[in-house]
Amino acid sequence: MRRAGTLTAITGCHPRDHVCCGHGGTTPWPEAVLPYLAEGAARGERLLYVADRPVPSLHDDLAALPGRDAMLASGQLQVAPLANADGDTATLGPAAQIAWLRSESSAAGSEGFTGLRLAAEITAMATTPEDAHRCMGYELAVDALVAAAPVTVMCGYDIGRIGAEAARAIAFVHPLRLGGVEDLTAALHAAGDGRWRLRGEVDTETRDALYAALAALPATEPAHLDLSDLEFIDVAGARALAALAVRLAPAGGVVLHDPPEQLAWMLDTWGGTPGLRVAGR
Repeated sequence: MRRAGTLTAITGCHPRDHVCCGHGGTTPWPEAVLPYLAEGAARGERLLYVADRPVPSLHDDLAALPGRDAMLASGQLQVAPLANADGDTATLGPAAQIAWLRSESSAAGSEGFTGLRLAAEITAMATTPEDAHRCMGYELAVDALVAAAPVTVMCGYDIGRIGAEAARAIAFVHPLRLGGVEDLTAALHAAGDGRWRLRGEVDTETRDALYAALAALPATEPAHLDLSDLEFIDVAGARALAALAVRLAPAGGVVLHDPPEQLAWMLDTWGGTPGLRVAGR
């Protein structure tokens, strides 16, 4: 099972970890990104650093990274502006960014690196509420890739720029979080076995994030939800699952795995919901 929960430090990350790093104020971005990349370098991983600024500025961000110049020269460390992470001049959409990350992961393995470690400061993708919701879909796609590949990813968001509500929504779709969003009580992320794992407590504090996350799931295939670590879900959260099932019914609907008794009871009292079923029933 993948690691999930709140981190107290950015070191100790491993492949298949996907961390939301809320920064700003008392948690400056360099204090997270430098030890994170240094750890990957010591493990023989290829390092990628992406942010919404020109390349010289990105080099400056990493001035204190041990061995920076040698790693840049050898290709172990690569930097790229967010808008053209693949070297092209066109701005990449989310699908192209996922394809680029998959390609870089494959290349890292073929070139003898032990894995791929990405640090991405992507505040610019989530500066409006609409962009933040779209970014949740992007993060879910990233998480599905990370769950199945030797990739470690840290996503940085400036909480002061995107706002606390957007930060909580984006943190909701990360299995790990550090800085500014530690009190979030639930999450939705890839389980690593083709399922989505909904864990924690879904209540008034996390309900809106759940609605946004479920809306961002692809509608081209059935959604299998692992609920074995779901401790509580209120009626509104259960309705969100039912609404997802109706939306995905043409693609196979939603299959719930190991739902808590409280949720199973609610669903039974409602009668049948199109596209929704519990595994084993």
